[in-house]
Amino acid sequence: MDMKQSSGSYKWLTISMIVIYLSGVNGEQNVTGPAVFLLDHMQEVASRVMYFSGSGQDMYDEAGKSDQLLDELVSDYLTSSEKTALSFDYDDSLLFWSDPGHHSIVKYDLMSGNQTTIFVGTSTLVVGIAVDWVANNVYWTDAAYNWIKIANYDGSFVRTLATTGLDTPGGITCDPKNGYLYWTDWGEYNKIERANLDGTNRIVLTNQSDIGSPAGVTLDHAQNILYWTDGEKNRIFSLDLNDEASVPQILAEVEEPLLELFSLDLDPDFGFIVSDLVGHHVLLVPFEGDSIFLQHLFEPNGIAFYNASRQPDQINTCANVECDHNCVSHPSGGKCVCNYGHTLRDDGKTCQPDNSIIHEHELVFSAKGNHLCKMPANIGHQDLPEVFNVSCFTQITVNAIDFDIYANFIYAHANAYQVNSILRVRLEDQQTWENIVDSTDARGIAVDWIASNLYWTDQRDRSIMISNLDGSESARLVYRELGDIYGIVVHPLKRLLFWSDTDSRNPRIERSSLNGRQRRVIVSANLMKPSNLAIDFNTDRLFWTDDYAHTIESVNFDGGERDQFMHFEPNAQFTGITVFQDFMFVGERTNRQIYIVNIPQKRRVRAITLAQEPTAVKFFHQSLQPINGEPNPCDFFNGGCDQICINTDHGAECLCERPSYSICTVVYRCPMTIPNGRMVDTCENTNGNRCRYTCDPGYVATRTTDVLCTDAGDWDVRGGEELCKEIYTCPMTIPNGRMVDTCENTNGNRCRYTCDPGYVATRTTDVLCTDAGDWDVRDGEELCKEIYTCPMTIPNGRMVDTCENTNGNRCRYTCDPGYVATRTTDVLCTDAGYWDVHDGEELCKERDSIIDTTEDPMWKQTTKPHYPPSPDKRKGEGESSGNTTVVILAVCLALLVFFGVVVALGFFLLRRRKRNGQQQDTEQIVRNMAIPEQTPGGDMVGIPNPMYANVTGGEHTNNAFAPPQYSAVDPNVNSAAGGEGAMALPQKVALPPDTVELQLGNNAAHYLSTPPSSPFEDHTYDSLTVAQNTQAGLPNDGAAVNDTMKNEADA
Repeated sequence: MDMKQSSGSYKWLTISMIVIYLSGVNGEQNVTGPAVFLLDHMQEVASRVMYFSGSGQDMYDEAGKSDQLLDELVSDYLTSSEKTALSFDYDDSLLFWSDPGHHSIVKYDLMSGNQTTIFVGTSTLVVGIAVDWVANNVYWTDAAYNWIKIANYDGSFVRTLATTGLDTPGGITCDPKNGYLYWTDWGEYNKIERANLDGTNRIVLTNQSDIGSPAGVTLDHAQNILYWTDGEKNRIFSLDLNDEASVPQILAEVEEPLLELFSLDLDPDFGFIVSDLVGHHVLLVPFEGDSIFLQHLFEPNGIAFYNASRQPDQINTCANVECDHNCVSHPSGGKCVCNYGHTLRDDGKTCQPDNSIIHEHELVFSAKGNHLCKMPANIGHQDLPEVFNVSCFTQITVNAIDFDIYANFIYAHANAYQVNSILRVRLEDQQTWENIVDSTDARGIAVDWIASNLYWTDQRDRSIMISNLDGSESARLVYRELGDIYGIVVHPLKRLLFWSDTDSRNPRIERSSLNGRQRRVIVSANLMKPSNLAIDFNTDRLFWTDDYAHTIESVNFDGGERDQFMHFEPNAQFTGITVFQDFMFVGERTNRQIYIVNIPQKRRVRAITLAQEPTAVKFFHQSLQPINGEPNPCDFFNGGCDQICINTDHGAECLCERPSYSICTVVYRCPMTIPNGRMVDTCENTNGNRCRYTCDPGYVATRTTDVLCTDAGDWDVRGGEELCKEIYTCPMTIPNGRMVDTCENTNGNRCRYTCDPGYVATRTTDVLCTDAGDWDVRDGEELCKEIYTCPMTIPNGRMVDTCENTNGNRCRYTCDPGYVATRTTDVLCTDAGYWDVHDGEELCKERDSIIDTTEDPMWKQTTKPHYPPSPDKRKGEGESSGNTTVVILAVCLALLVFFGVVVALGFFLLRRRKRNGQQQDTEQIVRNMAIPEQTPGGDMVGIPNPMYANVTGGEHTNNAFAPPQYSAVDPNVNSAAGGEGAMALPQKVALPPDTVELQLGNNAAHYLSTPPSSPFEDHTYDSLTVAQNTQAGLPNDGAAVNDTMKNEADA
């Protein structure tokens, strides 16, 4: 089948397999084209460069004839070498490959057999390499550091071209003619990108979800068509670069599950040569005919078709450009680029040292002894001597660091000038530190690079503080329920703030919005002392160190998917943690080390021992402060704020310094979204305003009024209240019936219903649709009950003609002549279809056995049957009735006379008792009131009556009914001696100790003027004690006094 079309597009090809087994032999070193080169690797066993002399078609033709198809060009056995990516320069007879085992980029001369390392410092994930054979530059991708680098052929020039917006960069190829670089990225969002050869003007060519997982990539320079492999579904894609509207096309698909297509190259006269990582094959995919799988390889990786047709002659635009450092191809002429740490001058040719203190991507750390230093990002993979020097740029020791990458500032907390302060300095040569926040015991600081705010944990005040970046205004953001707060990090894109609390009673990690609200604990279990925090912006995970557990762990931003990342030595004490791409840098105090850890592999790459213990670590790179291009409300007139502007999900909030020495208004914003709904677009969601809201589909509003935004920045919603309730639909049909057509059968509504023929409704009211989506029917209840018919005739009678003789109804009946009804009530028709008649009961009895005094027993009250008297007794019935009446009248008269006598006697006795009571003396009344017995001293104790004061002694032993004396006697005087006019406090009231001077006023006296039901009731004295203590200015605690009073009362 011919795959080529005149338009340059291709038909879809399904590949069938023909398997050829092959083995390698030693070949000559001097290989000329055409040839096929491939890299084959088995970890710690062999790493070799294999080749076949000939074209793709030659290789295809020979595959079925010999099992020794490939020769070895270079082989390394029992070493750490791992050869992965491969490219070449045909005119100069050079091969280039990456060796992740040695963390290097290697140049190999096919003519001499010499190998030259041009760069050391790659990770183990360099899977793409490309050569600009015109300007003599080599490019490679590094999927662990997520960057693309360039170097010249001798390695004297090295520069990072791309460091942001990369996830897992893979294959790479270059187009010197048009000055473009192409690469694949198979990260979370798969894409194909293009940039100029100097890294500028990056664009995404395609990021469609159906392009699979792009891996290897190559370019047909003659046709200007880009090809790549899809390692996920084993497909080959093409994209016509001549047409900007072109979309990816599936060129071929391998129907074999145990494959993973990886690297590929093109023989324009044959087809494709592709490596397979899983099945360990090499695929020959011709434009015509079946494909062939070559086996007996270890792990084939990079592939290159070495031929002049793959690198056509181009005009070298760099030939006449005199660049200080290096030149890259460009259609408009060669373009100069400068080495690391230098910038290009305005003349476009010469380079000058960059005055920035920190360049591109570096690790910054502080060590005791006034050192703030830096190291390159890939120091974990560099070839280092046993002892080496690092670059230190200022003499200061700090315990917390962060950066504002875009303003080029470093922020640090240090004990400078004998005062704990937060300092900052612009990262340029000869700049001076400035003190922006005084007297703060910060343990962690974090920069919000979007809203331009600084956060820090103040351990002394146990609060989280916020200020603008110059420190001119600051305020307390979070201060309630905080313990020993330590680390803090911020994620401005998600508008989240995280902090650790090392409180020994409740160690935890918390999260809030940037305004300090919506707080929640995301980790609290199995924590000992969580200290330093770091965010991995590539995976959206939060890492922390635990100084007592000696571990590093991580969770997602909701606290889920917890992972015990790594355990350290039992004496490890952490001073900082920071993440860059796939690597973590950990400062450890005890061993004075900085550990470099590969995050996906959970493996330590290197430990660097310092002369002094590290005190803080932080990585400097733009990828650690990502921006998404969305407008920031705080950028425009500071969000309308007088002082501090906070970027929230729902607009700018304003915070004021406390105390504020200028006019400042605090503005809180309530969220525009609510559970299962949102506020209307016209909502002014600031505190004090009211807004309407709408609910998501499937939900209904529970309020008909607007909702208030409170001063706390929350909507005025009661606990447990739902503004939007889920809509549940109750069925329109019910057993043996259905709802009426106008029924709104959603939760909260009531509906009428009808029953099927042969059934009757058991309710007369509507039925409620509940929040569970069911009709409000009790267990066992039937809304529609089957209709049963009771007979219209009964033994010796029948129901009246108007009878509804169905179950549940009651009917009257009549009896046949000669029979009389035994009931005066209606008879019920039961659900069984029978009349409700007891066993043996007769509704109609013969008249011969019953004399009924009523003509119609259904309408008379007298229902008891009368047995007829005998004929000889009927004569005396009238006489007996008259005698009975006379007897009753006589009895009534006798009773009337008796009651009259009783009333008269009672009136007489009442008048006599009244006269005797007026002559009775006071002592007799006291006796009637049960005067207490005499005390041992012989005096009579007065009756304790809180209404009046008792006078003890004298001739009036008890003056309980004497007039009140409060108006004439000082209530503070306690006269124990007695006498005329003297007062005594009511007995059994326990006073406070004598040393306490009580000032009882009118309130206490007024309280005593209310008599209790019993003179010793506890509450009376307890209340008195409280009143006395209050009057005396003492604590309102009457418990002890009250106990004393109870004991005395009991005695």
